[in-house]
Amino acid sequence: MTAGKTEIGPIVFNLGRVTNELRLGDVVRFVDVVDEGDAEQRMVLIEEPDGGRVLVRHLGTGMKFAPTTRIPIEQLTKAGSVVSRLANTFSSLLVNELGAEVTVQIVERNEADGDLAVCHSHDFLDANEVMAEAWMEIFKFEIDPREECQIRMWGAAWQIARANHFHLVQEEWPDPANAAGNVPIGLY
Repeated sequence: MTAGKTEIGPIVFNLGRVTNELRLGDVVRFVDVVDEGDAEQRMVLIEEPDGGRVLVRHLGTGMKFAPTTRIPIEQLTKAGSVVSRLANTFSSLLVNELGAEVTVQIVERNEADGDLAVCHSHDFLDANEVMAEAWMEIFKFEIDPREECQIRMWGAAWQIARANHFHLVQEEWPDPANAAGNVPIGLY
C-alpha cells in the first residue's frame, strides 16, 4: 500500500502516516496514571474528537455491554488503531477459511472489476460472517447496526483489508485491552 489519503464516507484515512492526532476507532490510554488500573485501561474512541471531551468505550471489561465515558481529550493518548487491527483479523480469518489460491482469485477479480464497492470474497462465502467473527474477536460484543460509529469502523476495516489484498498491515498486534505502553498505531 502506498502512502496517501483514502476517503471512506465522511472519514479520511491518511494511509502510512503516523500521528498523535486522535480519531474515531483509535485505541487510547490515559496519559497520566492516577488510579490503580489506569495504566492497563484501554478504550476505543467511538466518535470523532471535536475538542473538549470525547466519548470512549472501555475495552476488556468482560461485560456484555461495555461502559462508555466522556473523557477530556487531553487526558488520552494513542495506544493503537482498532480499525487496522480489525482489518488484520478479518484478513487472517478470510485467508485461513479460503486458502491462498482462492484469496489470489478474489484479489484478481477485485482488480479486474475495478468497483471499490464490490468485493469478490462474497463469490466464495458470506464475508460479512467472517467480518462479524473478526468483530467479536476484537470487541467481545456483536456489532450494533444502529450505531453509526460501529458501521463506519466495519466499513473502514473492510476497505483497508481489500486495499491490502488481505495481507496483514503489520505482523504483530497486541490485545488493546491488555497492551502496556505504546503499541503500533496502525494506518492513520
